[in-house]
Amino acid sequence: GALPAVAPPDEAAARAALAWLRAEPERLAARRQWAWELTFALRRMRGVATMHHGRWSRHAYDRYVLRLRALLWKRPLEDTVAALAAEGIPCAPAARAAPLFADERVAAALGAEDPRLQPARFPVTQRLAAEWIAIPVPEGGTQREIDDVVAALRKLEAASP
Repeated sequence: GALPAVAPPDEAAARAALAWLRAEPERLAARRQWAWELTFALRRMRGVATMHHGRWSRHAYDRYVLRLRALLWKRPLEDTVAALAAEGIPCAPAARAAPLFADERVAAALGAEDPRLQPARFPVTQRLAAEWIAIPVPEGGTQREIDDVVAALRKLEAASP
């Protein structure tokens, strides 16, 4: 069948949308620069693994995901997120609540007894879900914000049990 007719946007809405689209490369470049600088600032923290950046990486840079290596970072993820929030650093766990092999829809499609879905087959997946946090990348991020993130992580690392 034919698609229903859609009314064109008004002139003001079209101008606003075009202005936003034209400015997006500049905003992306600013978020990318902030993320690269945070990666550089975190480079010597043994318990932290940072984002990969490269010429061919195509991150959206809406959030910065880092890994707190469980072997070196002894604080639970929930405690880390709460402590960073107390330091004024907005963050959240980055991983899905449940790994894909535990998703009910996957189990329904493959059958709950499928040997490929047994948790023992995925020890790394289970461990990594508790090691990733995401920090929102600010639109106009400053060096001060980078310094605050690094200082908060160093403080938590030093106070780790």
